[in-house]
Amino acid sequence: MRRVSLGLSLSLVVLLVVGCGGFTGRGRAVAYGRVPYDLVDPSGTWLAEGDVAWGSGHTLQVSGPGPVFRIVRHDPAGQVVAYGVAIAEAGALFVGYGASLDACQVAVYRAGAENVEGVWAGGTSPDLGTEEWQGLGVAEGPFLGDFATYGTNPGAHAIYRQRVATATGTGTVYDVRWYSSTQEFYGTGVLRGDHLATAAILAADANAANVSWIAQGYGVAVYELTSGEGTVVVRTNPESAALLGHERLRRP
Repeated sequence: MRRVSLGLSLSLVVLLVVGCGGFTGRGRAVAYGRVPYDLVDPSGTWLAEGDVAWGSGHTLQVSGPGPVFRIVRHDPAGQVVAYGVAIAEAGALFVGYGASLDACQVAVYRAGAENVEGVWAGGTSPDLGTEEWQGLGVAEGPFLGDFATYGTNPGAHAIYRQRVATATGTGTVYDVRWYSSTQEFYGTGVLRGDHLATAAILAADANAANVSWIAQGYGVAVYELTSGEGTVVVRTNPESAALLGHERLRRP
């Protein structure tokens, strides 16, 4: 088996997983090359103020041109707090934060007619990948349960299969884990209307020490593109409690 480094995104490492039964996915989530929602471009500089665990008064530098955006988050002293990768979707900017662009990942899902359907982005590719979860969840929510998944990577769009299990934490916050026979990803999700956004990191294993996340942790955020109002969930280490905060973005 090829050695997998921590910097690889979630779905790149699961290409080695064997297929999950007869579920093959139907490609409804495919959205290669699409433009940001309503042609809104969030690129540029934003100021972030609120009660997020990382602190307030931060500056976000967002670069495009989309559909994948990259973010560098600085504190008031100019030190880098976190990096991010983002997708503009349904009037919002969905962000996965981490300690490096190589390790950043964000996915955005919605409930389709029969399956959960989504797109995802890694920190180093300008392209979108797709992921579809077999079936819908329980009565408490379509994203709750244990699912076989079918996806495609950004770039070459190679197919992968794996499993994902979800559970609610506090209110709109979800615990999410993707896994295969050899690897596992810790993830955090947050609901925004009928969309679920997730960020994830590779669990420490024999092949990769989870060292790049020790300083600041990782997080997932959703910002409204019109008002700038946002919800941010931070975990200071892979399995720590989810710290829910709110902040508002504004142009300087």
